[in-house]
Amino acid sequence: DTRITPELAREGMARDIIRQVQDLRKNADLQMEDRIVLCLATDSAELKRAIETHRNYIAAETLTKEWTDWIDYWSVDFDGQALTIALRKV
Repeated sequence: DTRITPELAREGMARDIIRQVQDLRKNADLQMEDRIVLCLATDSAELKRAIETHRNYIAAETLTKEWTDWIDYWSVDFDGQALTIALRKV
């Protein structure tokens, strides 16, 4: 079955969020082992659901030690939907 279910779509979104965070970690000159505080914010209901559903997976893959509200942030385009990512080294 090659249909993309809503669950598969959310998993794909989570994987792309991880890629975006990893790119920002690299741009911030963080080391691979550095832990971060992370904030993900969006007005998109689908992205919110993907983040909520895969929160632990996103945290594990990006070495997120703590989730927080707004700190320094970057806005990225996510398939036409705005996603704001904020992170800092712990």
